[in-house]
Amino acid sequence: MKWLVGIFFVITALQGFSQAKYDYNWCFPYHAGINFNDIHPLAFKSNCKFVYSESVSSISDSNGNLQFYLEYEDSLSTGLWYKAYTSNNVLINDSEFISTYASATNGLIIIPYNEGGNNKYCIFHLGDINRCFGVPYAFCLQLFYTTIRKDGPGVFEVEKINEFVVPHLSEKMTAVKHSNGNDWWILVHQMRDTTINAADTYVKVLFSEGRITQVTAQQVGLKDNNSVFGEMTFNRNGNKLVSGFISDPHLDMFDFDRCTGELSNYQMIDSQTAYSVEFSPSGRFLYVVENAVGRLLQYDLQSANIAGSKYIVSFPSTSTAQLQIAPDNKIYFTQLGAANPNPTVQNRSLSVINSPDSAGAACDFQPFSFYLGDSSASGAGLPNMPNYNLGPTSIYQADAGVDTFYCAGDTTTKGPPVGVAPIPGLSYEWQPGPGIDSIHASRQYVKPPTSQWYYLTITDTSIQGSCQSRTDSVYVEVRVCTGLDEPAPNHHVYRLLPNLFNGERTARITLGADEYGKVEIYSMDGRLVGSYRLTAGTNNLELLQNMGTGVFVYQIWVADTIKTNGKLVIMK
Repeated sequence: MKWLVGIFFVITALQGFSQAKYDYNWCFPYHAGINFNDIHPLAFKSNCKFVYSESVSSISDSNGNLQFYLEYEDSLSTGLWYKAYTSNNVLINDSEFISTYASATNGLIIIPYNEGGNNKYCIFHLGDINRCFGVPYAFCLQLFYTTIRKDGPGVFEVEKINEFVVPHLSEKMTAVKHSNGNDWWILVHQMRDTTINAADTYVKVLFSEGRITQVTAQQVGLKDNNSVFGEMTFNRNGNKLVSGFISDPHLDMFDFDRCTGELSNYQMIDSQTAYSVEFSPSGRFLYVVENAVGRLLQYDLQSANIAGSKYIVSFPSTSTAQLQIAPDNKIYFTQLGAANPNPTVQNRSLSVINSPDSAGAACDFQPFSFYLGDSSASGAGLPNMPNYNLGPTSIYQADAGVDTFYCAGDTTTKGPPVGVAPIPGLSYEWQPGPGIDSIHASRQYVKPPTSQWYYLTITDTSIQGSCQSRTDSVYVEVRVCTGLDEPAPNHHVYRLLPNLFNGERTARITLGADEYGKVEIYSMDGRLVGSYRLTAGTNNLELLQNMGTGVFVYQIWVADTIKTNGKLVIMK
């Protein structure tokens, strides 16, 4: 890839996606916890104690080690503040007043990310109850975010707290990875004056490398008059969103474009109230906890009549609450029982859907089958866990090759090669046409009439959606040469070598006699991550370790002139 000055071609690095275990430890009230690192999940006692908390969240590292959890701050008895504790139950400094409404259905989500070589976590939280004029309820919530940096084992520091994002929200919040497999979409449901808006309003927040880069609102679906309560969630593939409503009998489903964030293809699945919603691992079945009598329902989303496929999985024997899919591909179901610290026998266990991708009774719903321990019990909420392992919609990146040159008037060669070897399932198109041997060949020879950029667009024919096509560019310079394929005297070729680093971090570049300059290296979002002075002759550059991995672009300056734009890839 090449970088035109002032224009960024944002292309995500090709990365291997191993199974990250960010969701392998659940902490939830009352003093309950589950560790999913073993083939048989293990219950443990946690310090989450406010039994009526619906807003619940905990996070592990990529290896499945619990990092921290959020707990209701009860010193003010308002239900509006949380604090963060490490896995050793040590309060993280300055985390005492994270604005979170304890009774928000989906009040918390934690997103891990890496910035400058540091492991960080962004907590999105719904809090700060405010009166919403023109809507049916006397209050609504606001979206905030708080960032926490890990400085060492068990050592965390709050960097930002209660940063405002968007107001006038209901209790719905969910998250899904962007189609590039790195960034995140955070979706919330906005309360609006129902006499004006013709449809529900969903706000999409794009979180990229530690920053919110985009906030957009979309009106789609029905106008909802009582939309404060009830969950919404994505399927594991991130292309379907379901939204449930307690007071109004409509269960809504949308298609979701992970590239643009657009919701489309609205369907009202059923005239059904819904508090908690969860997809089966394949996305074929939807499970719903209704509000009125708390029954557990199953819908077959592949049925021609989805509403008609409704199957009653269970009638409740105690108050019902939230569903959550787990790393073992089972769905866990919490039931809010008697007040603690004297829980009922049933309340000391979670119910489990053991085979959620099976229809009807074959889903194997087992009530009160996962024992939490004598000192623990289920409360109102389970951790709101997105799919941390969702990869990019397409793993393929466009690669037009490296900048090159062609000696004007040379009739002895086909011209310099551009592009790379073809990949089955991809289509290719080059623009513009002059000097191109074949506009649909992945690798070819070019003889441009004048120096120019060529643009290669690849299309992954195995997927659908707006992100199936990607573009890269290459610059071909036409030169006056003194000999075949040789540049004229004193015409130096400036290039950073190698352009692929897999463990080794030493790059080299050679300048001509009496030349000096610099190399600047940028991340794909335009941040300067490295700058190196150059002198005449060969320069060996030790690339900074905190640059991380991925695709970077560089500029080579000689004196005050940019001589070359190029790319480099750091694998590890």
